[in-house]
Amino acid sequence: MYLLPGLHSRISEDTSARNLTSMTMIIHNTQCMDEGNYGCKIVYLNTDTSMRSAKDNAQVLYIKVPPRSPAFTTVPQNEFPEGSFINVKCNANVGRPGKGSIQWRYYSNGAETTTIVNAQVTDTQSTLVSGDDPCTERWDSRISLEADRTFQNLSLACYVVNTDFPVTQPGCNSDNLCIETGPISILYGVSGITVNSAPQSMNSEGGTTTLTCYADGNPKPSYTWTKEDDVNRTLTGIQDGDVSKIVLANFRSDLDDGTYNCTASNVVVGTLYTISREVNVNVVATTTTYRTTKTSTTSGFSTNVTKAVIADTSQTSEYISVLLEVLKVF
Repeated sequence: MYLLPGLHSRISEDTSARNLTSMTMIIHNTQCMDEGNYGCKIVYLNTDTSMRSAKDNAQVLYIKVPPRSPAFTTVPQNEFPEGSFINVKCNANVGRPGKGSIQWRYYSNGAETTTIVNAQVTDTQSTLVSGDDPCTERWDSRISLEADRTFQNLSLACYVVNTDFPVTQPGCNSDNLCIETGPISILYGVSGITVNSAPQSMNSEGGTTTLTCYADGNPKPSYTWTKEDDVNRTLTGIQDGDVSKIVLANFRSDLDDGTYNCTASNVVVGTLYTISREVNVNVVATTTTYRTTKTSTTSGFSTNVTKAVIADTSQTSEYISVLLEVLKVF
């Protein structure tokens, strides 16, 4: 067996398969330099003692080189103000030229999403590093997109794909030659404030109502409650998730009737953002009236007066009608 120069230490013959008509050559630790055309030539002595030779058609040996896991070359931040640019750079050996590339994918709360439409990706070839096979290539890939609040908890995944080594399992992990950023937090000032009163109808003295206030923002907003024309009154809200609540109990028309204001605020990169909205609370005062009844006697008549406190002012007209009838008698 003739051994090609430079391959002696990595080529051997499978003697177990050798016979008069065939032989098997084994190349160990294949490298890019082993790629090429291989043929088998047989030289033999003819019956007339002349030398004869024969060879088969050359076979092409193609060497597949697996790609390597990617790495971030710029450490991605965790927080980005809305309107700023998210820039992440990834580098990887992608394998043989024309066989591999870098791709970006997006995940929102752990699920892959395709809603990112304004991302700009720039790929540039980089220099091979120690350990790279000389017949491979290495690439840098940079992704840039403008931060938007809809990207909340978005993560960016850098994948190495290679047609010689297709991925068989979904998801981003080391087996799939992928690296993923942590969830990205988009910071933005408060907006979209909503204030409600429950119940919304007229409130009677002694009753209770709950005022709620919600505003969108990241970081989460803080809330302040005030009452118009009553700046010295302290109103303490209760934080329930993203919502602030105050409970007005035992209504008094002289104290609780009026306009309430909710102000939400947060700070983004040293800038204070505030937004406010008002809600009106109407408290109906209770009314005291008197019911008069007439009793007759043989010598004339006498009048009995009964005092009643009416909490529901809708009954006032009934008692006024009774009183008028009594007055007519007199």
